[in-house]
Amino acid sequence: MTMHTPFRRVPSFGAFPAPSAPAPQRMAGQIDPDFRLRALAAQINVLDVLRYQAGISRDAIDIGPAVEYTQEIASRSGRPANGLYVPHAALLGANTRAMTVGTASAGGHTVATNLLASRMIDLLRPRSRVIGAGAMVLTGLQGNVAIPRQTAAASAYWVPENTDITAPSQPAVDQVTLTPKTVGAYTEISRKLLLQSSIGVADFVSSDLLAVLGLAVDAAAIAGTGGGQPTGLLSTSGVQSQTIAGAKPTWAEIVGMGTKIGIATDNAARAAFMVTSKTRGDLMQTEKSTGSGVYIWESDRLDNSDGTIGGLRAMVSNNLPMTLGTGSDEHALLCGIWSDLIIGMWGDVDLLLDPYSKSTSGALRITAFQDVDVAVRHADSFVKAQYAPA
Repeated sequence: MTMHTPFRRVPSFGAFPAPSAPAPQRMAGQIDPDFRLRALAAQINVLDVLRYQAGISRDAIDIGPAVEYTQEIASRSGRPANGLYVPHAALLGANTRAMTVGTASAGGHTVATNLLASRMIDLLRPRSRVIGAGAMVLTGLQGNVAIPRQTAAASAYWVPENTDITAPSQPAVDQVTLTPKTVGAYTEISRKLLLQSSIGVADFVSSDLLAVLGLAVDAAAIAGTGGGQPTGLLSTSGVQSQTIAGAKPTWAEIVGMGTKIGIATDNAARAAFMVTSKTRGDLMQTEKSTGSGVYIWESDRLDNSDGTIGGLRAMVSNNLPMTLGTGSDEHALLCGIWSDLIIGMWGDVDLLLDPYSKSTSGALRITAFQDVDVAVRHADSFVKAQYAPA
């Protein structure tokens, strides 16, 4: 994208929103190498960035902080932006930002500016079922990442008095690697909507972008095929399988999935099923035993879940494939200890506004690029299955 320089630092006025938050203040004697970056981030307004890219009232918009922020992130990550980098915190929405980094009486004393990256994950969680299930998210990564993984435990020995251990052993260790892959997902809004300046519009645009990112994360973590995209759970070597023989899973087959990942008291809170909406419907109509009146899918909701199965959380995601098998009509379902799934995110969200693809309808396409990778610490913590619904 061609950048227009120089960028005029003109205070926002009239219909245009003010910067999302005041710049953080450095304390006397404080040493903070990221102070300047966070100060720039606090001044970035997503709507102003999109308006500038759309050519709307450029003379009245100050996106100097966004340009400087983009240059700094590109320098650190070695990955130039397609459009402009915006911090994850900028997608929190105007209402949320006002309550987290505004005046002291509105929450400024309770939330530190440097905690906003984690707030991004909190808000992304409801949009991404995988993150909501408990996947471990690593943000702010730079370069390739290698995480040590213990593959075999050391042995213990009973040693008689005054006798040495004759066969010392050590745990076996390998590495789980994460390498950035770029995903681009888009949403569309009207040019007239972008001209609006209300807090509601800002929250709407931010929420839509978060939903786009949530879907992208889910798709990669569940069904990524490797190569230019992450390798998702369904393609990961070592993930266990459960056979489903009929047109609906039986209670015995569902119990088999939980048994294979070794559900115990200490793992139950971290384990969850993930199914398609069709599978949920099937499980809601399938009794655990004929005539019992007790169905596999239960309506209890625990920790962002959509229900429970056998006391474990159950989530619904239509990012699970529904075209598997020889007839291309089989639905996938998963059960696992989701904290053993790692999602790595590099840099910040790269926003690019395209005013041309939908120009005849007056719509603007916003593409959000994010560098992401997925890794599984322990493949045997997950079980996959598939079946063709009737």
